[in-house]
Amino acid sequence: MNSLATRGRARGLLRRLLSTSTRSPLEEATAQWNKGLKLAEQNDPAALCDIGWGYHQGTNPQHLQSLDTAMEYYVKSATLGYSPAASLLADIHYYEHDNKKDWGLAQKYLQEVIALTDPEEAGDAYVLAKSLQKKGMIECHGIDHDGVGEHIGPDRGQGMNTFQQALDICSTHLNGSYPFLLAHDPPGLFEQLEHEQKLLSNEEVLGRVMSELVSVSQGESGDGSALSQLQYYTRDLRVLENNPEWVLKLTENVLDTFPATDGGGDWGVTYFASSLRIFMEPVVQHCVSRGHGPHGQVPKMVGLGSALGNTVVWPALAFGFRGICFDILSSCTEGASELYHKAADAIARKNTVLKEYKGDDEHGGGGSEVGAVTFETLDVVQEVDRVAEECKDANVVWINDFSWPVEAQQIIEQTAYNNMPSNSVMVLYRAPHVATNEKTMTKINVATSWNPNLEMHVVLKV
Repeated sequence: MNSLATRGRARGLLRRLLSTSTRSPLEEATAQWNKGLKLAEQNDPAALCDIGWGYHQGTNPQHLQSLDTAMEYYVKSATLGYSPAASLLADIHYYEHDNKKDWGLAQKYLQEVIALTDPEEAGDAYVLAKSLQKKGMIECHGIDHDGVGEHIGPDRGQGMNTFQQALDICSTHLNGSYPFLLAHDPPGLFEQLEHEQKLLSNEEVLGRVMSELVSVSQGESGDGSALSQLQYYTRDLRVLENNPEWVLKLTENVLDTFPATDGGGDWGVTYFASSLRIFMEPVVQHCVSRGHGPHGQVPKMVGLGSALGNTVVWPALAFGFRGICFDILSSCTEGASELYHKAADAIARKNTVLKEYKGDDEHGGGGSEVGAVTFETLDVVQEVDRVAEECKDANVVWINDFSWPVEAQQIIEQTAYNNMPSNSVMVLYRAPHVATNEKTMTKINVATSWNPNLEMHVVLKV
């Protein structure tokens, strides 16, 4: 079986052979390219694919970027049974690449990848799972023609069966459903998730950090119930993201909600430490130091495009903030509500025990209370009046619109900003569209699944 691992070993050997050379980096790169060309002329499939990649990315000595030339090399490599080349051809025809999108041809090359890969081989499992996922999407949507003019109608049942195969490979060989759930390559994902759990399980360090942040005082905070539930809630959150049954439900929900496209519902992971880092910023602390409107001093968060709601639920569990989450996908709002209520109920039960043990004295006798959070299934772009109403007394509006079309970003951002009270903030995963200056905008670098050093923006409304 050909695999990405084989290709990687070959490259590593070539790098070691060149490492003792006294040539300049440019000379070494040119020599490596020329060696690759010679191997390609001898119909070496890996070399053919590598040369194609050089033209695809423009990384050849001439810096010539030509998708057509790249495809010629990929086709020769794929014909010789090299799965990475077939996978690249499938992607070119699956996505919008220079008007090359053709799901009939994409399906042809996806079938080749599936035939050429083995999930038991290192490097193959990921390629195979993603190929099955794309094949399932094609089956669910149907194609106008299959490369020779024949129309193929949608087959949701077959597509869901193919998705299940992809998820089975993810669960068995790739440590869970994240390779299926995330459309992007997640750098350092598992290391970040491990760090997340270590931080949440260290109540001494976490308690010390959080004790310095603004919170709603509703009882004794030293009992640790909120801290322990942060850990359990986040564990349950990550378990749900990797639950194949829920991922399939989400996928069907996406297909129903965005029937005209293979996009929509793009998933990303915001880590607990990243969310906490945003709240540690002085401008955010200032804005949550008091509430707005009739609810007095209880700060409010609004999550737009909230997914499973964790960026709102974490502050509710940790600091007692209230909040509301809007997402267009019912699978997200239902899952978010279940996760939140499980954690909130656990804290309430512990507080009941504490009250019985300590007595119902003037301090309440219990532990920290959970802030009230609600979840609604709503297309925020179509229901801007509803969004505007909830933003009127918000302290923090957290907008998860990184993958949205620019027009949708602009509509929601302007709606939120226009209706937020003074001394409140918007949290964005990208640069803002509204006018800002150095006094009203703060840039904070945090880790997300799609960028380990993402520059987030906090916009203050003065």
